Amino acid sequence: MSSESRYARPSFFSFDLVRKYCEDEHYVKFFVPIYETLPPQYFIRVVSDRWLSSETQIAVSFRHLILPETQPAPTELLDLQPLPVNALSNSKYEELYNFKVFNCIQTQVFNTLYHTDENVFLGASNGSDKTICAEFAMLRLFSNEKLKEITEPKCVYITPKEELAKIIRQDWDTRFGIIDRKVVMLSGEISTDLKLISKGHIIISTPEIWDNLSRRWKQRKHVQNIHLFIVDDLHTISSDDGAVLEIICSRMRYISSQLEKKIRIIAMSTSILNAKDIAQWLGCSKNATFNFRPNIRPIQLDLHIQ
Repeated sequence: MSSESRYARPSFFSFDLVRKYCEDEHYVKFFVPIYETLPPQYFIRVVSDRWLSSETQIAVSFRHLILPETQPAPTELLDLQPLPVNALSNSKYEELYNFKVFNCIQTQVFNTLYHTDENVFLGASNGSDKTICAEFAMLRLFSNEKLKEITEPKCVYITPKEELAKIIRQDWDTRFGIIDRKVVMLSGEISTDLKLISKGHIIISTPEIWDNLSRRWKQRKHVQNIHLFIVDDLHTISSDDGAVLEIICSRMRYISSQLEKKIRIIAMSTSILNAKDIAQWLGCSKNATFNFRPNIRPIQLDLHIQ
C-alpha cells in the first residue's frame, strides 16, 4: 500500500500460495492508517517474489469515502485546588467523609453534580472514587426543600455486580444513617421490593431486578416516585448483558417524559471513546459530560519490572 510519500509510507505483507489452491479465490484482510490530510487514493500492489513480471496493481479511490464521525477529545483535567469537604456547606454531610479534601476528579465535577440538576455522564478510570461523585448528586437531592414539601426524595443506584451492590449497601447503610437516610437493596421478589422502595430513600439494585420491577411502571407509584437514577459501570453496556442496562436507562428517560417530571440521570463508567453518543442518549449537555483520559488517576500507578 502506498500513495504519495508525504501521505503514507509503503507497507508490506506476504502470504503463501499453495499450488493445489492456486486457482481458488484468496481473501486477505489488512488494515491501513487514514491520516487527517486525506490522500486522493491508495495503491495496492500484489507482487510475486518468485516470478518476474508477475504483479498487479489497483488504485483505491477515496473520493466517495465516508469516514466515521470524529469523536471529541477527552476532558482535560484542570489544575484546580483540591476542594475541602466543607464545600458541602452542611455539617451533617461533612460527617459522611473521613478525609479533608476531595480528589482532583471529584473536585472538577463537584459543582455540576452538587449545585445543578443536570443529567451527568462521568467517565474515569477505576480507582477514581466515582461513587463519591454519585453521592454529591444524592446529597443534592436530599437537600431539595421544595421536593420535600411534595414527596419523600428517593434515588436508585444501579450496579451490574451483585457483590459490589452488597458492599456499597453496607457502606451506605452505616454512613447515610448519620443523616437519617434508609438504604435498601432489592431482592428480585416484586411484592417485597415494592415495600422496600416505599420505606427506603436509597434503593440499590442490579439491572435485571430493576428491569423486572419497572416494566409495569404505570401501575407502580413507587417506581414513578424516583427522582434520581444513578447507573454505575455503564461501559458494560457493550457486554452480553448490556441490553438490560440500555433498556432501563431508556425506560427511565421515557418515564420522565411521560410523567412530565424531572428524573435526574447520573451515568458513570470507565473512560470510553463514544462518550458524546452516550451523553446525547442520556440527555447530558456538553458541560455535564466528563470523559477523562484513562491515564488520569488520583493515585498514579507505579510500574515494577522483575
